[in-house]
Amino acid sequence: MLTLAMTLALAGCIFKTDIEKGITAYENKEYATALKLFRPLADDGDPEAQYYLGNMYRNGEGVPTNKARAVVFYSLAIDQSNAEAQHNLGQMYQYGEGVIADVDKAVELFRLAADQGHAEAQYNLGVMYDIGWGVKKDKKEALRWYRKAADQGHAQAQFNLGVMYQNGEGVIANDKEAVKWYRKLADQGNTNAQAALGQMYADGKGVIEDDKEVMAWWLRKAAEQGHAKAQFRLGWIYYIGEGVKKDNKKTHMWWNIASTNGEKENADDNIKSITQRMTPADISEAEDMARQCLASNYQDC
Repeated sequence: MLTLAMTLALAGCIFKTDIEKGITAYENKEYATALKLFRPLADDGDPEAQYYLGNMYRNGEGVPTNKARAVVFYSLAIDQSNAEAQHNLGQMYQYGEGVIADVDKAVELFRLAADQGHAEAQYNLGVMYDIGWGVKKDKKEALRWYRKAADQGHAQAQFNLGVMYQNGEGVIANDKEAVKWYRKLADQGNTNAQAALGQMYADGKGVIEDDKEVMAWWLRKAAEQGHAKAQFRLGWIYYIGEGVKKDNKKTHMWWNIASTNGEKENADDNIKSITQRMTPADISEAEDMARQCLASNYQDC
């Protein structure tokens, strides 16, 4: 009996080691090795191996892309309640990958994964309740799922939660709570949150005081990561001297950069206006500053 117990324990260790080796190989993009390790494990019913094989066939990783095969392997993993497989197959039903699109089935699968704590599935459910896709629109339910995902650090859920508190969607408007969620994400380097937080300081909402210098700092953080709206807004505060020293050349530079990055309609009209207040030499210098800022990937702005 003891020998049998030790044999079973050893077999369990080998099984675990093989799945770990397969996952490591997969993460290192060593797909031939991963495939060799996953196949026998999947045949023996290991749900993680089945999930990873589903990924490989879905994405064409080490095998020809085969959405139908991906569905088969995800379905096998789902039979053992694998949350990752539930989420991924939910996406496939949501967008009709390898199956006929079925948003009701997608919601069902997302819910199964979300109930197991899968953050991306929780976020997806939040979106579906937010916009009424596959379910009746319900902002309170959207807020509930966003919060579950946000509490696990899901970036877009944190941002959406901030927006909902700011706008009073599914909850009584609460600027302080909006700022809390924007700040969590802004501290992680998210440009949308940084720009939103800068605007909250600009408006004096949800913050202790109307701190223009802090506003400028957050807008610069977002601008220097390529956020076009923050770049446009930063140009504006240099124009009016809000939280920074008034500087027409920096105004021109940031509006020029914002225009390059997609804020062309708003920025170009303002550039025409500011150039009337600048000398040709200042305009040339501002244009050089913009080129240097972009060429240095915002390291020299």
